[in-house]
Amino acid sequence: MVFNLTLNLYSIIVEIFFVFSCLIILLFGVIFSYEPKFGYLIINKIIYKLFLQILILGLILILIQNPIYMLSWNSFFISNSFTCYSKILVLIISILWLLFSINYILKEKLINYEYWVLILLIIVALFLIIQVNDLLSTYLTIEFQSLIFYILASFNRSSEFSTESGLKYFILGAFSSGLLLFGFSLLYSVTGLTNFNDLSLFIIQINLISDDLVYNMIFLSFCFILISFLFKLSVAPFHMWAPDVYEGAPSSVTALFGLMPKLPIIGLILKLNLIIFYNFFNLWLYLIIFCIVCSSLIGSFSAFAQIKWKRFIVFSSISHLSFFLLALICNNFESVTSLFFYLIVYLIMSISFFNFFTNLFFYKFPFYFQIRFFEQLKSLMMLNPLLGMFLGIIIFSMAGIPPLAGFFAKFFVLLNAVKNSFFILVFIILLSNGISCFYYIRLVKAIYFSTNEPKYFLVIMPFEKQSSFVLCFCIFLLVFLIFDFNFIFLCTNLLALNFFY
Repeated sequence: MVFNLTLNLYSIIVEIFFVFSCLIILLFGVIFSYEPKFGYLIINKIIYKLFLQILILGLILILIQNPIYMLSWNSFFISNSFTCYSKILVLIISILWLLFSINYILKEKLINYEYWVLILLIIVALFLIIQVNDLLSTYLTIEFQSLIFYILASFNRSSEFSTESGLKYFILGAFSSGLLLFGFSLLYSVTGLTNFNDLSLFIIQINLISDDLVYNMIFLSFCFILISFLFKLSVAPFHMWAPDVYEGAPSSVTALFGLMPKLPIIGLILKLNLIIFYNFFNLWLYLIIFCIVCSSLIGSFSAFAQIKWKRFIVFSSISHLSFFLLALICNNFESVTSLFFYLIVYLIMSISFFNFFTNLFFYKFPFYFQIRFFEQLKSLMMLNPLLGMFLGIIIFSMAGIPPLAGFFAKFFVLLNAVKNSFFILVFIILLSNGISCFYYIRLVKAIYFSTNEPKYFLVIMPFEKQSSFVLCFCIFLLVFLIFDFNFIFLCTNLLALNFFY
């Protein structure tokens, strides 16, 4: 009994550390922010340093752990090398997110210490999603994550757009959760099983069952589950919530939406499609192909009409998700490797993009304001040539222009798809990607070749040191990654190999 309890605690030791850290931040905030004898301190600058320390200690705690393959908490969670490496990646993204978003958080006066508690709870939820091995634990952890996202979307209570964003996200998210719960309930009613390992063994022998009703019910339940996960990723045509939610939420929260959930949800979809429901490959393949075509076309064409950077990045990410799904249907080890490679490069590009626009403030005496429209980028090259060059590199990498890292990420996915004879899909994606280059080039035109004649004098506020470091670090990776793929391939191979372990 003691040995089992020790193994159970060992598998979630980092999550326990973060939960206790949440309690410490709560106590710290309550004591020091509302007491008259302390002068009602605005403690956000102190809290964010404590938060950064917690993230670094959590990263060290994961690094010194030895990855052990084991089932814990009555097989509700699974621990292996894949979960360990995924947690490391999530924490690195969290640290980079904190470094580039803290300047925005302080300027916008999001001074509530509860903000940092919610971010820590989001990280705990993502860690648990990575480890789930049961239908019940999957639903509870995803709902745990979704509830915190609903709060964060409407966190800026002084903005009616933020309140609207949170309300829309809550209503549509509840619909998605209903689909997920219905799919789980239908699957349990047919099989009587909730554990992923048991479901995998059951579905492997599904051909021995002569009852077509059981076969059809299992496939129907899987469709509901898959649609719910695609909704969480904002894959077309299940993307209608994303533009309004991204635009209304505070910019730091928008970056959180765009970065954090990608790896855990994609890992869950891989686990369901390639391990549990693999026998239904020839059936769910058509649903994924439909989503690939919709995501590629809707993402590319809808981005043309966008004049705000938040709505633009939504449709750009929808277009990028078509590459994720294309790698998914190739159904081999190379496809999983190319998917994780694309995911890492996509995260680097997204961090660079969000870093740039989150910290780009213009000053108009006596106030400063954050950039919202692309037309405000006019003459950026004249105001700050280095920033203009950096944004050009980010845009060209997202468009897939060689020799940047974004090109090679797309190339490996398309090459593997050609090897698996998905010629029509590759043609559609190449066509839409070529179309998308036009709206990326439109941004380059605004930066380099358009002149702005403002009615008032604009001065770009300088980036803070930590956000400048993150931007330079990501640009360095996008440019110089082409000279040495060994490290990035090592990371992706570790994720892919240990995913199937």
